[in-house]
Amino acid sequence: MELYNRGLYTSAEAELDKIAIGFNASSGLDLAEIESYKTLCSIELKRSNLDGIVAAFLAKYPYSAWTNKVYLKYASIYFDNKDYIKAYEYFVKIKKNELSEKDIIDYSFKMGYCNLRVGKIDEALKEFDEIIYKPVNSYTSPSQYYSAYILYIK
Repeated sequence: MELYNRGLYTSAEAELDKIAIGFNASSGLDLAEIESYKTLCSIELKRSNLDGIVAAFLAKYPYSAWTNKVYLKYASIYFDNKDYIKAYEYFVKIKKNELSEKDIIDYSFKMGYCNLRVGKIDEALKEFDEIIYKPVNSYTSPSQYYSAYILYIK
């Protein structure tokens, strides 16, 4: 997982493949965690068969604690590519209360922006306002801007 956290996704993926092949339940490792990191590596590397990889993970581990992280990364790929409708489809599947504080801020901004783009301005305003009332972060100023914009157009 250290390789993944350092952004070395190809190396992390190779190591995870080795771990998965020699997987032993008594080793203390969680196969769902291993598979989730492999899926996250695939997302980061933008593999050509990404939709199939993500769908296979979600079908195999629909109730995993790692599902939210996969949804967040996957939705973020669509968000970064400005496909806000597709990103919205995955953001709505995320259980916000199960995210880390850092991920909640990322989620709230991106979900707010997707809501704005799909015409759900009241929901967008709630997400942006949530960020505004948290400690200052990289999304504070953009959230203030979009909140003011929404209030202006109302």
